[in-house]
Amino acid sequence: MGTVLVAALIGAGAAIQPWNALSAAAESAGAEISVAPAASAVSPAVAVLLRLARSQAEAGHGEQAAATLERALRIEPRNPWLWHRLAVLRLQQGYWDRAAELAKKSNLLARNHRRLLTGNLEVIQAARARISRSNADS
Repeated sequence: MGTVLVAALIGAGAAIQPWNALSAAAESAGAEISVAPAASAVSPAVAVLLRLARSQAEAGHGEQAAATLERALRIEPRNPWLWHRLAVLRLQQGYWDRAAELAKKSNLLARNHRRLLTGNLEVIQAARARISRSNADS
């Protein structure tokens, strides 16, 4: 899928998948990821939690998936991919403010990883667009 244009998908009302190609590489422990060195050193415990969160999200259990990702973040709080995944999940759930905050946190940790920074920017833009739209509807 490449980098998902989150803003376009949200605008079209499409479901955002938190497990897109942008962040899928971070799931495998020990994987070589040129754009996300922090994700290449994922601990085995975090790898298990990522797989669990993915299956929970795919089964429609978003809150359980979020709790699982938060548990992974307690183990690896400086992993920008975990923050990104939680941001995308929250965006999918309609928590626009929270999604933007989480994407910004991921950006602080991502340094110069362009694909991750781009994905976070798309989350932030989509969240802002939805917030603006809901404020205009009020």
